[in-house]
Amino acid sequence: MTLHQRAYQGQKDWQAVAALIQADDRFYHRVDFPWRLCSTSLEDYRNAMIWDDENGQMQVFAALQFPWLTLDYAVHPAVRTWELELQILNWAETRLHEVAAETNDEFPFNVSALADEAERIRFLEAQGYQRWDHTLVKMRRSLQDCPTPTVPEGFSIRSLDGEREVEAYAALQRAAFDSKTMTALWRGHTLHAPLYNPQLDLVAVAPDGRLAGFCIWWYEPTLKAAQIEPLGVHPDFQHLGLSQALMAEGLRWVAALGAESALVETYSFSEPALKAYEAFGFQRYNQELKLYKDY
Repeated sequence: MTLHQRAYQGQKDWQAVAALIQADDRFYHRVDFPWRLCSTSLEDYRNAMIWDDENGQMQVFAALQFPWLTLDYAVHPAVRTWELELQILNWAETRLHEVAAETNDEFPFNVSALADEAERIRFLEAQGYQRWDHTLVKMRRSLQDCPTPTVPEGFSIRSLDGEREVEAYAALQRAAFDSKTMTALWRGHTLHAPLYNPQLDLVAVAPDGRLAGFCIWWYEPTLKAAQIEPLGVHPDFQHLGLSQALMAEGLRWVAALGAESALVETYSFSEPALKAYEAFGFQRYNQELKLYKDY
């Protein structure tokens, strides 16, 4: 089969990307991928590439995700080969060298492999990738016993008020994560992403009306799985139980939609997050290794 590379076309490609990701059971973000499709990286279409077959059917989607310094790519199982994956890596590395030259900057960039994918790890190491010290810990819990939400006095939990609150949400996430990556444009795009359900886009509201916390759930019905991406609380309102209340409220909604399991992931160095998720019933089931090169 002959594949042809073409430019990524943003939202015009979203449905085809979604179908491809669901076909690729080796893609690591099959539930929360819509969040990644909306990232600031993909506002520049040069940071993504499509491979179509002779009939114009998408067979590969690859994206450089600068917020996470990682390469996402989905490959249809019918065409997956190590030779094709090497083509994807070569495209990514060419683009990354361009970015490094344009910005006059140096940065590491990661490619992922699950801890039990020995052959894939050997393949990446043969291409010069080195293992990062930390991993992305993957966790899940059953939905057979959903806790009752306990909301701190004076606070409330509701769905985000759409476009009217994207600016406030973006500011809240930047404060919660002490990061500059979240933008109103990114957050606005998520409202139109595949799998987006406004009912599952939860925020906690403080007694003074400020947005105090957030927990977005993504539900993939064919997998009967839901995933948190992301969850955070403003520094002014931490240690009050808001994250547990947001998770409990979300579990109730996704269970009603038919989800059988809930997923979340966090880095191995994030001990407070790991302990909080484990206390809420999530259990570790795998690790996503990060193998990197410097550019």
